[in-house]
Amino acid sequence: MTPFSPRPSRLALATYAAAPALQADDELLAASLRRRGATAEAAVWSDPTTDWRAFDAVILRSTWDYHLAPSAFRAWLGARDDEGTIVLNPTAVARWNLDKRYLRALAARGVATVPTRWVEPGDATELDTELDALLDEAGWDEVVVKPAVS
Repeated sequence: MTPFSPRPSRLALATYAAAPALQADDELLAASLRRRGATAEAAVWSDPTTDWRAFDAVILRSTWDYHLAPSAFRAWLGARDDEGTIVLNPTAVARWNLDKRYLRALAARGVATVPTRWVEPGDATELDTELDALLDEAGWDEVVVKPAVS
């Protein structure tokens, strides 16, 4: 793998099929990159016809459907590694944080994280009563409930 170069570059902003074009905030990034001699274009991560090697780098931008096919997304990351494509953020980081349980590791190392109550698969049968108790115990008015891979 070669280091990212400041020379004019063709960059892929990896996205998902429901939003295959650059979005408004992507356009801001693309404009900034153009001023620096680079181009950016949206590319759907799951599109098997995309030649990722045609890009100088791939930026993980809005691959928001990866949770529907996490194995396919991991395989896609692996394919980028195999072909030597530069991916930003690095594929190892992307793999690590696909499952939000990585937050446990950060918290264990002293990194401030959002207060979290982890419920393992199969343990959700009493979640309603546990959630009420947790809200009372923690003094929370609101919570976000989401799967670990989402």
